[in-house]
Amino acid sequence: MSTATRDAYLVGTIPLDHIYQVFNTVSELLGENIRRVPDGELGDRKMWVSSQYPVLGASPALEVGEFPSGGVARSTSYEVPLRLRANADPSKIAFGDLNFARWAITSYGVLRALKDAGKVPRSWRLQVGLPAPQDVMSLLIPESRAPVETPYECALLAELARIQAAIPHGELAITWDAVRVVLIWEDPENAYVRPWWRDAKPGIVERLVRLGNAVAPGVEMGYHLCYGSQDHSHAINPRDLGACVEIANAVAQGLNRRIDYVHMPVPRDRSDDAYFAPLGKLDRDKSGRVYLGLVHYTDGVEGARRRIAAAERFLPDFGIATECGFGRRPGHQDVRRLIQLHAQILQ
Repeated sequence: MSTATRDAYLVGTIPLDHIYQVFNTVSELLGENIRRVPDGELGDRKMWVSSQYPVLGASPALEVGEFPSGGVARSTSYEVPLRLRANADPSKIAFGDLNFARWAITSYGVLRALKDAGKVPRSWRLQVGLPAPQDVMSLLIPESRAPVETPYECALLAELARIQAAIPHGELAITWDAVRVVLIWEDPENAYVRPWWRDAKPGIVERLVRLGNAVAPGVEMGYHLCYGSQDHSHAINPRDLGACVEIANAVAQGLNRRIDYVHMPVPRDRSDDAYFAPLGKLDRDKSGRVYLGLVHYTDGVEGARRRIAAAERFLPDFGIATECGFGRRPGHQDVRRLIQLHAQILQ
């Protein structure tokens, strides 16, 4: 097994106490073995799109709906779903500050100070994870998603524009985090989400292409394709990497720029050829660096290297990662040890 070109990718949440602690810890344990560093997505971002619940709830057009009969669950992002008010005019829905630009600009200031002090690698880009709007729509009842999606996407792209205006493009990477569209692609009849648009797969491609094309040419851009990660378990299990490869190829074909990197999950129990075989169909010219989420806390270096050996039969050159961010993992798992595990696998 060759590791000559291996590097690591940190998906997003790193639940330490402070932004500078995230950067310092990653620098100490991984250093130049990563190209992009997230700020840890601390505070209410730990639970990903739940950080947008109060943002949406503050809109005059929305209100908290009825408590769901089945209780709050993964399908509602563990929140009481919001709904469009009865007298709201969908054509006038608008959102202001979503907080993503504020978080990113502040974190870049910390990263820049640490670079200037020689505490972290100067080669690092700040990796900013932004949710695909379809995942934020999980905070609403299904009937309210269609009218809210477009104004939310407009507000999200305005956040992206502010981030790109404030942070040097050569020091920035934007990751579009996508879950619900991956679940739909894998299984249109899944129990967690149904598309509210016609023609499910073309609609997914259209949406992800629109997001990708909004990223400036000098900014690195990638997609984190996910099947959910609550308590380190998937909403549905991928049959193989076919859905991820199909999405990456279709989106790459529609973009007016290159995908710089794409992250795909690998369940702990999959080290078989059938799981990795679709990688042979990936358009590498347009999809850039591939990161496989094959690092698992529970079987460590040995398990990761077993999965690496299987993947290499279909894609010799790729980076390593966990399946998702660390924020929603079981509380007994040590974050520092998990980061260090990446370095041990790369040795």
